[in-house]
Formats: sequence, C-alpha cells, structure tokens
Amino acid sequence: MTQLRVQDESYTTRQKAITLSVNQLPRALEMSVDDKARNAFFFHYVSGFSRTYDVLESLYKPVDSHLGASLDAVSLAFFAFRFDHAGAAQIARVRYANALPLVYRAVKSPESVMTDSTLLAVLFLDLFEKMTDRDTRGSRTWMSHVNGGLALAKLRGRNQLTTYTGLRLSIRLFVNLVISCVCGEIEPPTGLDELRCELESFVNKNDPKWRITGLVLRYTSLRAAIQKNALNDADIVYQAKQIDSEYATVARSMPHPWCYETKHLEETSERVLEQHYTVYRDHLVTQTWNVLRSTRISLNDLIRKHSRLSILSSTDTLHYIRESNAAANTIDSMAYEICASVPSFTLFDSVDKADDLAVAVHRSRCYTLLFPLYVAGSSASRLTNIKQWTIDQLNYLSSSIGIQNAALVSHILNTAPWTNPWVVYNTLGSYAFAA
Repeated sequence: MTQLRVQDESYTTRQKAITLSVNQLPRALEMSVDDKARNAFFFHYVSGFSRTYDVLESLYKPVDSHLGASLDAVSLAFFAFRFDHAGAAQIARVRYANALPLVYRAVKSPESVMTDSTLLAVLFLDLFEKMTDRDTRGSRTWMSHVNGGLALAKLRGRNQLTTYTGLRLSIRLFVNLVISCVCGEIEPPTGLDELRCELESFVNKNDPKWRITGLVLRYTSLRAAIQKNALNDADIVYQAKQIDSEYATVARSMPHPWCYETKHLEETSERVLEQHYTVYRDHLVTQTWNVLRSTRISLNDLIRKHSRLSILSSTDTLHYIRESNAAANTIDSMAYEICASVPSFTLFDSVDKADDLAVAVHRSRCYTLLFPLYVAGSSASRLTNIKQWTIDQLNYLSSSIGIQNAALVSHILNTAPWTNPWVVYNTLGSYAFAA
C-alpha cells in the first residue's frame, strides 16, 4: 500500500555524500544567487530535509520551460526567506512574473495541460505565494494556484493516481488545499472532498498523517459553518467534541514506529518544563504529533468558548460548565505535550557549528517547533507556567539556533497572545516550511 511519505532509509549516507561533494568543490568557485537558491531548494524539498517534492528529480532533466520558470521563482523565494536575502527576493518577483504566462500557456495547451510537469509548476507557484504573501491569507490570489491545481486534478482524472509521481503530486495538492482553507478560514471547495475520496483507494488509510489530514478537513468545514452562522452554540460544541474524540482515537492507536518514549531528568533544566521530555523517531513524526495537538487545542478552544455561551441560553447549565472545564483541561494537557516534545531538539546541542550543512538541517527541524510553541503558549491557562516557558524557548531558538522568526513569535506571544494562531502560521510561511 502506498504511504503518504516515502521514508528515506539512507538519509545519513546521503548527508555524508552531499557534505563530501560540497567539500570537494574548489573554494574559489563563485556561485550565482540562482545556483545557490536552486541548490538550497533541492536540499530542502527534493533530496534532503523534507523530500516533499522528491518527484522533481524525475521531471528535471530535461525540464519543461514552464516548470523550470516556476522552479526558478520558488527557489529564489525560498532562499530569500530562509537566508533573509533581499536581492534574491527582488529577483524572485521578476522570475515569478516571467513564470506566470508560461504556466498559463501550458494550462491552455492540450499537449501539456495533463502532464505532471504542469501540475508541479502550479504547486510551485502556490508555494511561492505562501512564502512571499504572508499578510493576505484567504485572498483570491493566495488561493488561486491551489484552486487551479484542483481544476487540473479533475481534468487529469483517476489515471493520474496510478503512477508514483501522479499520486505524490495529487496528495500534495490535497494537503496544501486543506491547509490553505483552514489557514485562510475558507470553506473547502466541493472538489476537495471528491479528490480525497479518489485518493482513498491509493493510500494507506491507516497512515496517521492521512487520518489527521482528514480530520483537519472536517475541522475546516466546521469553522466555515461557524463563519456563516449556520450552527448554534450547542451544535458547535457537539460537532467539535465529535472531531476531538476522533483525534484522541488516532493518538491512542498510533502504530508502534509513531509512538514516543518519555525521558526523565534527575536535575532541573531550563530547556525542560517538567523534568521529563519525549523522544520520537524523527522530526517528521514529532511534527505530525504536534499538528494533532495544536488542532485539538483549537477544537477545545471552540468547545470552551461555545459552552460558556450555551450556559447563558441553556437550561442544562451544569452540563456546559462541565464541558467548558473539560475543554480547558484538554487544552492544558495538549500544551504540556507540545512542550515535552521540544527538548529533544534543544536539550543536547551537539551540532557542529562549523558544519554549515548540519546547522542548516538543525535549524529546519527546529523551525517546525515555532507554530506549536505559539499555540501552546497562547492557549494554556494562567495556572500553568507554559506561556513564559514557551517564550523562553523561542528566545533560545532565536539567539542560540539562529532562527530569526522565533524572536518574532516570542514578541507576538509576549505582547499580543490573542493573535489568531493561523495568522502566525501564515507569517511563518504556512506549509512552505513544514517538514
């Protein structure tokens, strides 16, 4: 059965090979910004950190002009964002403007509209928007490329799912659409559920990432219904509790490789909240668990809020008081679990600072902690020390690990902790920098 993510069993070997090849380059060789950007993009998305777009390798030589143009634009945008390179950001905008008409022509061409290269080019344009347009979540432009990708998927039909490349691209499109909708507080398009139904026959339906993504879609639909005032407070509490219960079931039924181990400390550490922390197989599993916890916090925040509102209108006051208290307890529990996942990234700083590759990988892994830390710190009750602890960890990630956006999140948490978490998520680059 095809898995959502193909784990690379030779990660360490590949890292050594990349390091060796870099060390063998002549030191006097000057690389252009374009080359640096493309190399960085390939390492992060294709052959290294996340392998989200590993299918690019099979489509790269020779690369179609519209795919090459969109790759140039998104590579430069990634480089500019990750390394704060103003020059790359300016060039990226020019390359994006050049890519748009090329992709448009490919979409209108009977010869290329059905190809994997065209769908990947559209996904790259969407990735560019998520990296560069972090202030207008939910806007027409912000959603245009994923909506265009969904239209392409419908044209391509079920046959697109019978190849590894087609299936990977379709899953990526589905995941990106779900996250775009929840981040932008937008009602999921009708074709999204149809795509999910088609994918069900080709993926492992017991895969935790797949199950969690499906629940995120249901959570997104619930929020859209709330936005339209289509539900009363009691209905919101009931539906949110149903979804949260299914999240809890997923957590209880995680396959063994996804389970974590709890480590205890004999002495206190400023990097550990309660003298224990959790260790996972890798950063990918850690991130999946923290997506589950962050979404459960959001769901229970809905339960708490609308239970309190129901107290004013219901004859069963005690019932909604209990619901509100239970939701608050779940929020604190999930926040503690998020905090416990952090020390495995920060407690043992064994990264060789002279090894640029190792430092870059470590920063990328730690970057995935920023959003869950914000959710935990902004949502936990005042009876806990979670908010201050998360601020301290964000400051550490900024000063010691070198993640500039950690300082930004710390500032928001310290001065405006009521900020919508999805606004923060969008500020961090949305799913562009997820593992």
